[in-house]
Amino acid sequence: MLGSIYKPPIFVEESRKIIFFPTTSPRQISNIWLSLNNLVSYEKLDENKTIVYFSNNKKIVLNIPYLSMDNQVLRATRLEAIHNRRKNEIKSEKIL
Repeated sequence: MLGSIYKPPIFVEESRKIIFFPTTSPRQISNIWLSLNNLVSYEKLDENKTIVYFSNNKKIVLNIPYLSMDNQVLRATRLEAIHNRRKNEIKSEKIL
């Protein structure tokens, strides 16, 4: 849906709109997959660290720059928006 991009987000469960995105290359052992659905917010801690806050009131510090985290969240959100638009287009076609 997004074309060929580095570190793409994925649908884990499409019907429930569960989207995960990687923090680094999925091939790296240090990679962590985060759920867009459970993400509340994130903020810059220092040059190469980001704090991520989740809906269960937990937080983690990741060794990734804030801009990288922001980019990944934007990609996951874009995937969700494209999916929603396509789903609505299919519904519209069925009504016609």
